[in-house]
Amino acid sequence: MRRYLRLLTVYDMLLFLVVTALGLASLGWMSAQPVLAGEQMVVIERHGQLVTRVTFAATEPPRFVEVALGGGKATVEIRDGRVRVHRMPDALCPLHICSDTGWIDNHLVPIVCLPNRMVVRIEVRQVLGGPHQVDGVSR
Repeated sequence: MRRYLRLLTVYDMLLFLVVTALGLASLGWMSAQPVLAGEQMVVIERHGQLVTRVTFAATEPPRFVEVALGGGKATVEIRDGRVRVHRMPDALCPLHICSDTGWIDNHLVPIVCLPNRMVVRIEVRQVLGGPHQVDGVSR
């Protein structure tokens, strides 16, 4: 390890510190973004095509949406203003990353199931405008 540290110059270390600081600052900035107010919808897409769009609120009773997949189905649960994907059989989703993502409650984090090419995300429709499609880069 010491041998490698001798190869680094002061400028290399300075560059490393600047890049790390910028990365941490951008993470902090993204996590400090306010959750948008307005009508919330769960958007479920498969193979890039819209499967369903469900409007929901935190005060509504729990709902379950089933999405037909190639060899079975996925169940999406909407409860208390949050969304999650139930665990699927190993044959449909071997790593279970989509169900292990857990509950999402804002528009910044989608649930993605790559083997089934399914995306579950929350979209916020502002009261005076269309769907909020602005990301952190274009603000």
